[in-house]
Amino acid sequence: SGFDFLPFVVGTMSVAMIMTVMFNATAGSLLLPVLMHFPLNNPLTPHSQPLDAWGFLLLALVLIWFWRESMFVRGGVAEVVPERSP
Repeated sequence: SGFDFLPFVVGTMSVAMIMTVMFNATAGSLLLPVLMHFPLNNPLTPHSQPLDAWGFLLLALVLIWFWRESMFVRGGVAEVVPERSP
């Protein structure tokens, strides 16, 4: 496709960071990350995809800046598989 390697990697890593923030902010709900992933698979403007990567990078940096206290600690991560109680 028309993607260069650098915009592809930047966009992929940025979307992963954005979805991590969404997943943790919703306490492990997959609804918002799935709703965000849908337009990535079916873009409205396919010709602007390399430019989208830089926009995703900016959004990821802003989200990480605002949630930096909860993103860089071991606590605060959504529990994916709850522990069984005896």
